[in-house]
Amino acid sequence: MKTTVRTTKGIAVAITALALASASVTQLQKHSEPGTYYSAKDFEWSPPWPFHPHPELDAVEIEPGIFVFDDTTIPDTPQQAEARKRHEQAAAHAAAIAADPVLAAAARQTAEEAARQAEAKWQEKKAALAPQIRALIPPGQATSEQKQQDGEAEFAALREQAVRSAAEQPAKERALDELAKRLGVPREIQESDGRTLILTDEIAGSPAYLSSHNTVAAAGISADELWPLGA
Repeated sequence: MKTTVRTTKGIAVAITALALASASVTQLQKHSEPGTYYSAKDFEWSPPWPFHPHPELDAVEIEPGIFVFDDTTIPDTPQQAEARKRHEQAAAHAAAIAADPVLAAAARQTAEEAARQAEAKWQEKKAALAPQIRALIPPGQATSEQKQQDGEAEFAALREQAVRSAAEQPAKERALDELAKRLGVPREIQESDGRTLILTDEIAGSPAYLSSHNTVAAAGISADELWPLGA
């Protein structure tokens, strides 16, 4: 009989210990949830919290790592009430502007003027800091503005050259076709070693080809140093 009572007590103690352990694990998991927390009262406009500001309240995970805590039963602080009032006034003002074309045009004009003023202030700051920026450039070197202008001029020249080359290419192709026909040779020759010979001109009545694997030219600009071993 004593053995039976001790066994029953042991089972009860084990069940109680398991229940307490499960409750502790659940509590730890609940308070260790990482993420951001939003107020259910001001979900649409209040900034998130990096932690649960009211751990005594339930929080619902609406997306992975994003929680909403139910604070609708907590009275507002004076700061919260003032912030909600300003938000409601701003929303009503925006709705009135959107409903009236005249107000909407005036709002756009005001925003554009504010943007122009901000840009003007930024330009003034840049002009005020320009002497200090130039002083940091070592003597004898071009200023950053001059380098930018030189680069833009170089790019413009390259673009013009590309346009001229594209315009002249059809005439060059026709001239090479006539040359190949007159000499009785092909425009391109595929070699067994993988090279491609391209007709470019004639020398003393013989065709002159340009090789895709020009070892002499590659050595002249040290490109052969980049080739793999054994190439």
